[in-house]
Amino acid sequence: MLGYVEDSFAVFDALSFSCLLLATFAVSAVFSKWLMFSSVLIITALSSCLLLINHEYFLMYESYISKSTLPLLNDLLYALKHFITGSILVPLLLSVAFIVGLIFVFRKHSADLPKLLSLGVAFTALLLYFGSANIHAQRYEIQRLLLKGDKYDFKFENPVLYFARSFFEFDEAVLKRNAYRNSFSSGIKNEAKFNLPEEFHYKNFKSLIPKYTGYHHAELEREAFKFLPNIGEDYQSDIKLTAPPMNVILIVLESLRSYETISSEKHDSLTPNLNKMAKKGVYFKNFYSTNRVTVKSETAMLCGLLDTQKDAPLSVFHEGLDAQCLPKILASHGYHTQWIHGYTTEFFNRGKFLPSVGVKELYGIESFETDGYDIEQNIGWGVPDTQLFEKALTKLEQGKTPFFAEVLTLTNHQPFDWDYYDIEFPDELAKPSKDVYENYKKGIYYTDYALGQFWEKFQSSDLRENTILVITADHGVPFFPSDMHSGRKQFDTLFKMPLLIIGPEIEAATDNIRSSHLDIAPTILSLLNIREPVSFLGRPLLGNGREETDRPIFLYNMKNYGFLYGDMSCLPVDDMCEVNQQGCFPLDDKTCQAKGGALPVDLEAIPAMKSYIDLLMMARYKNF
Repeated sequence: MLGYVEDSFAVFDALSFSCLLLATFAVSAVFSKWLMFSSVLIITALSSCLLLINHEYFLMYESYISKSTLPLLNDLLYALKHFITGSILVPLLLSVAFIVGLIFVFRKHSADLPKLLSLGVAFTALLLYFGSANIHAQRYEIQRLLLKGDKYDFKFENPVLYFARSFFEFDEAVLKRNAYRNSFSSGIKNEAKFNLPEEFHYKNFKSLIPKYTGYHHAELEREAFKFLPNIGEDYQSDIKLTAPPMNVILIVLESLRSYETISSEKHDSLTPNLNKMAKKGVYFKNFYSTNRVTVKSETAMLCGLLDTQKDAPLSVFHEGLDAQCLPKILASHGYHTQWIHGYTTEFFNRGKFLPSVGVKELYGIESFETDGYDIEQNIGWGVPDTQLFEKALTKLEQGKTPFFAEVLTLTNHQPFDWDYYDIEFPDELAKPSKDVYENYKKGIYYTDYALGQFWEKFQSSDLRENTILVITADHGVPFFPSDMHSGRKQFDTLFKMPLLIIGPEIEAATDNIRSSHLDIAPTILSLLNIREPVSFLGRPLLGNGREETDRPIFLYNMKNYGFLYGDMSCLPVDDMCEVNQQGCFPLDDKTCQAKGGALPVDLEAIPAMKSYIDLLMMARYKNF
């Protein structure tokens, strides 16, 4: 019904699940009719909920919910209401009605059914369960023999059984490794006196740490990315602090990829306003998101650090992040720091995470309602982008200065099939569609329309002369046009985002440097001429501190990651080297390819840096 069964192994897993349910219902019937009725209803409801959540979760992240995703349970349930559409709800209700009908039939004739029959049904179902479960358990060995490959594929799984198995699969080697790593992160957190093991030392990946104009590497064993401002150099004399200081608005557009925006001639009509604005500032053509989850991307943008968790964000597990993040640094220089969004501040635990990184004021849908907003005006998940931008501009014009504000849009969010009541779409977008990608394009156009309204009002506001606009997006979505088949092209499209910086003294240009979310915080500090000790992975793209050296770029998916450095790409895609085998080298579950065939760094430096980042982030989060 939900389209999960895509492989013969998944059929066996689905059979196992069905037999397990049948055995449970048959055994409960032996003890009590009411026990059976309640177990059928409760288990059916819980399984249906899990299937519904998994359906959208898989579409977005190509993985299923597991034990490690449990911290997201409240957020997933809260989001579920946005995904229950008629196409899913109608067949689900029909299935539940059918089961309830069977219950009443059984209730009427239960006196004629001996308990031995129920036990026989349960026993037979359990035999079938163990048989099909055993076949499914051999899937990797069978796949290696028949398909000559051992790549993990979620198409082999039933979502409910995958979730259940995640509680009982214990890899002793993984447990030992985690305990080993946790002991050192705890030592760093508590400032215990010890030397880090050789494998975590920064000399293993020093070649990947970019130089930093006007700064020098602190060479601290436990803070490998720490850089300190130089004192007494010519660079210092170039610094002229603006008076009054410049405001900064960081606009983060929900799910807006570069492919459909400025950089694509094919889709110019989708973002006419963003395209127009790009002629007023510096547009970065090769800019990437670091992650697939908004709050993880915010960690990169605001703190210059990477959330390396495969499933739930670190912000959900813990009270907050202990790091010198952009809002915290700006607050120490007299800036009022704020975050404005059309959804709840509790989603992904932002109510605790954002204050920990220095955001003083959070303005979510709760604040909109307090100020008189009617939730009946919601489009999709919450406040429409048009009203979000209108409120943000009014609030910033009337508020404290100097300020730093992140304005995070919402309307262009999965599943994208919203009823837009305040816009007229062009003919090619106006027609109704059940295709996710077609609806996604409609969401892009709407967000651009709202951004255009903001830009028009911003240009006539008092903020225009003393405010820097930084416009980017949080992450991509795994929905592509029907003619895009290359795994490499899809992976690049998934992570490549727009970045546009507009300011009073910034000349219009197009920049080809390869960069990422990690570069946003250092760039803003560079533009403001603020120099502080930092532990950023990124480097400034503009200002006195502009750095053109290659920087490492991690692209974290939910089940794997990619890596870019200079002209080298290391990606977990099958067709990485289909066209050109020159310069191809294996790395874990990735293939690396460099232009000209010469790799710019030792490949061992990549996993070494990733291991250290994992360690560093655990040490930086409170109550880890």
